Amino acid sequence: MGVNSDAAAVYGHKLSTVVPGSVSGETVVHELADMDLVMKLHYVRTVYYFQQSETVDGLTIVDLKKPMFRWLTSYYPVTGRIRRTEAGRPLVKCNDCGVRIVEANCCRTLEEWLQVPHSARWRPLVPDKVLGPDLRFSPMVYVQVILSLTYLNVSSYSSMTSGLYLLIPRFIIFFSCGLVFSCEQFTKFQCGGMAIGYSWSHVLGDPVAGTNCINLWGQLLAGNPPPKSLLPHSARTPTARPARQPPVSATPLSVKQVEPVGDLWLIADACKMATDSITITESRLKHLQSEKLNGVRAFEMISALFWHCLGSVRRGDREPRVVTICRHKPRAKKCAELSNEQMISTVSTSHASAADLDLAELALLVSKQKVDETTLVEESIDGDGGKPDFVVYGANLTFVDMEGVDLSGLDIKGEKPVQVDSVIDGVGDEGAVLVFPQGADAGGGSKGAAAVLILPEDQILKLREVLKREFDIA
Repeated sequence: MGVNSDAAAVYGHKLSTVVPGSVSGETVVHELADMDLVMKLHYVRTVYYFQQSETVDGLTIVDLKKPMFRWLTSYYPVTGRIRRTEAGRPLVKCNDCGVRIVEANCCRTLEEWLQVPHSARWRPLVPDKVLGPDLRFSPMVYVQVILSLTYLNVSSYSSMTSGLYLLIPRFIIFFSCGLVFSCEQFTKFQCGGMAIGYSWSHVLGDPVAGTNCINLWGQLLAGNPPPKSLLPHSARTPTARPARQPPVSATPLSVKQVEPVGDLWLIADACKMATDSITITESRLKHLQSEKLNGVRAFEMISALFWHCLGSVRRGDREPRVVTICRHKPRAKKCAELSNEQMISTVSTSHASAADLDLAELALLVSKQKVDETTLVEESIDGDGGKPDFVVYGANLTFVDMEGVDLSGLDIKGEKPVQVDSVIDGVGDEGAVLVFPQGADAGGGSKGAAAVLILPEDQILKLREVLKREFDIA
């Protein structure tokens, strides 16, 4: 099965809208911080897979919509629309315009989806909406409901002719976000089970904030009371921000300024990007960490591994001598608000090729020699106008520490996902590697440490060859 055939399996779209259960107010806005605007061209796409059970198969579209009124009351900015101040700085006007519900049809089983290669598997389940070009009118959230066709082989019934099949409609639900917020796509498959596709616009918050948001929906679906207020309504006008010139002392190496995107928040890739998921078993990781690496975390080790291997793949002009490291601030793990709290830093091997350095040396560089550029990146945004536009992921080869991103926290009435695919869209041509901690599942179904690759399509097979040849990682 290919990408085109998988996309064609979802059809017959119908639209509706859900709004918060209470009114936010005419003058309420959600201001976007400087780091929010730095991240505005990136989108987090996640698909949660739930196996067949009486609970999952018993859910209806009404069941899934009902808690959304309380959910959106708590996270009311996601139902708003993008506006600009007189100086041009974007903000979210919390006008309760609602989220879009999309009902569609699908004709596949959960087992069939999980057999599809990673790069083709998740994308049909999450609409690839981005912000713009009509920012003032674009919904921030789409919820896509898929009506699956269940094939029942009735040849097992003695009264039926062998080989006869019946088509029985079944709900398959997808939540999918358009412009600012998230997509959740709930999909019930032919033989039971469900997938929830969730697309989160990075301008609203980092992956920690995104998973906190969707996890609250699961809590409300289970009948738990909503919090008194995650985001207290505050009728206020946008805060005046002083005009700020980009710093002259230094230019951040961790990000790349791009041509102004206007009202279409999308980057143009110079090459075709693809995704893949690689699992590193616990025994293999311990073996890699066994030499001269006291105190080095798995994240640093895995980053060093892929930095070294991609150095081999890209020998020459595109060899990654400077890489970007993105990690979430410790306090962000407990934060229930919408914010981008990641730390952005760089590591350099300007004196040598990463392919010529051993893993221990590279891992120590990532662990001990990072240059924190978070403040420098934030100060690159003009305080009044919110410009210029930047790419973070993929400006350099970028390693993202996904520790603290609670992908297993989405609980559907006691049911946990059996597998999760999580990727980032809007990655620049240098690519990115999302590193998931031990015990996490980033799409391979294994409980070892995992890495999701977002790279130029022609480099993924070459990278796998280097991993197998040098480190016996398949």
